[in-house]
Amino acid sequence: MPRYRGTVVSASARTSSERPFYALHADAYDLLITDSVQPWVDAVHDVLAGAGRSTAFVLDAGCGTGRHAAGLIAKGHRVDVLDASAELLSQAAARCPQSRAMAADLCTMPAWPRYDAVTCRGVLNDMITDADRSSAVRSLAGSLVPGRCAVPRSARGSGFPAAGRWRPPVTAG
Repeated sequence: MPRYRGTVVSASARTSSERPFYALHADAYDLLITDSVQPWVDAVHDVLAGAGRSTAFVLDAGCGTGRHAAGLIAKGHRVDVLDASAELLSQAAARCPQSRAMAADLCTMPAWPRYDAVTCRGVLNDMITDADRSSAVRSLAGSLVPGRCAVPRSARGSGFPAAGRWRPPVTAG
């Protein structure tokens, strides 16, 4: 069960939290998504170790069932897990019992605690509006200790790693 339950505000989080597949088949998710997490975990660990954070405090935003978080924990990192889907988050909480599990909207995440790194894989692809995507990126950046890194991965992007120091989003206006 989540130890923190935030308010789902954005259209993207409402859609994600209500997806029938996640709600009905969370327990079977890992049977369908079988790609190895190890290359990703090794790459994130290498980025963090290269930044002097071989044992970092990490937020896995959009954690799903917690497969990636468990891999980072096995490498010695302390990881909190966050997802809008209560069913997927329950799987993550069971897999990573030492982690704080948070049911929250990426667009309006709590500003506590501050993390050394934030990871998210494909989650920004689930944002259904540009406004939600911008809000999510601002929330992720706001959860970082100043000068620390975000490690996003987008299916639309150029692949992993896309990591580095955070730069605030540019807004029109």
